[in-house]
Amino acid sequence: MPSVKRDQPKRPSPGARDLPEGDKRGTEQSPIVVKVLPSAKTQDEPAGNKAETLDRPSADWWMVRLTAAIAVIGLIQTIVFGIQAYMLRQTISKMDEIAQSQTQDVQASIAEATPRR
Repeated sequence: MPSVKRDQPKRPSPGARDLPEGDKRGTEQSPIVVKVLPSAKTQDEPAGNKAETLDRPSADWWMVRLTAAIAVIGLIQTIVFGIQAYMLRQTISKMDEIAQSQTQDVQASIAEATPRR
């Protein structure tokens, strides 16, 4: 039967030997501070950035136009809602007048229909 090779236990790095078992911060495997390095720009990136900056004012101009269009539409809607409210108020007052005269007509009709004693 062939013998099975077992992995050797990992040995801690030289700096980790000095630290207690629970605290492994400050070692290569677990550094205290992680240094983030910026990526180097390639030759294609500056050309891409230039095209992006040329397109940006055009996009900004479209945003200004769309915002102005939305504002104009909102103003028109406000005017239309105001006109509708005015017309509704006129309709309600006219309906009140009609109801008042109808009430008087019904009362007069009832008075004529009832015999006097």
